[in-house]
Parts: sequence; C-alpha cells; structure tokens
Amino acid sequence: NSTGTCSACQANKYQPLQGRPSDTSCLQCPPGHISAPGSPQLFNCTACPTGQHQDGQGQVVCVKCAAGTYRNGSPASGAAAAACSACQSGKYQHGSGQVACTKCQAGKFRNTNAASSAEPTACSVCQTGKYQPATGELACISCRKGQFRTSAGPSSMVALRARRVQLAS
Repeated sequence: NSTGTCSACQANKYQPLQGRPSDTSCLQCPPGHISAPGSPQLFNCTACPTGQHQDGQGQVVCVKCAAGTYRNGSPASGAAAAACSACQSGKYQHGSGQVACTKCQAGKFRNTNAASSAEPTACSVCQTGKYQPATGELACISCRKGQFRTSAGPSSMVALRARRVQLAS
C-alpha cells in the first residue's frame, strides 16, 4: 500500500519472491496442505494431519475423514474417496477424523468395507453352531462334526464328547 507497509499473503498462500505488487501474486499451497498468513516459502505449507484431507488448492482448513474411513499417512490431497481409505472387512470406525479402524471383537465378524457405525451395529454376532475366537474376522467358523455351540456371541465351541461326559456325571 502507499503508506509504506506491506501486506501479508493470505492463509494458504505463500510468496518466495520480493517486491510483488498484490495478493494475487501470492502462490496457493498445493492440495492437502495449509499455511498461516504471510508464509514466505512452499515448505511453510504443511500437510494436513493424519485423519484429515484437503481436496483443493489454497484451502483454509483440512477436512476430517468421514466415519467408516481413515487416513494414517500420505497423501492428504484429493477428494475424500482418494485420500481417506475405507475400513476393510472385519473392521469398523464410527468416528470421523480417525487414523485407523478398529477390529471387530472375538465372537463377531464383518464381511463388507466402510463400516461407519459403532461396534454393536457394525459387527455381527456369530450365530449358534458357529464361533470366532479371533478379532477382525470376515466370517464365523462352523463347528465341526461332533461339536456344537448353543449360544451366539464370543465363546468358543464345545466338544460334543465333553458335553456327554457332563451329562453322564
């Protein structure tokens, strides 16, 4: 301006050269990056934190990844579908802005991607005659011949032979 002072580039813009005439000469931070006002160099544009992304150039804020998705590293740029990964089968994430998904607990399973609800809804309980001793699985395991399971949930199978012994006692 004519009073002898210079104005800073706006947030998410930087200017590495001296003597530029206006804010329009400031350069925008690349997608996936943000900066404070008055940044002099491209390296002042910092990547969005994990769990967040940025799909446009020169944006002011990063956006949290939606529930059912996560971002734990690069790239932070691009639309949410590209920057944030969907939770894989056997996992869920009900919160936004997360860096990982959570495994379904033992006795439960999930066989589709991008579960965005809480664990009781996102993960299905193993039905009678099936079990799942591990976490984060895609399906339950059927009891083998000579074995059974009378309840749903996170318990292991019971051998039929052991049940006969209990009944005879």
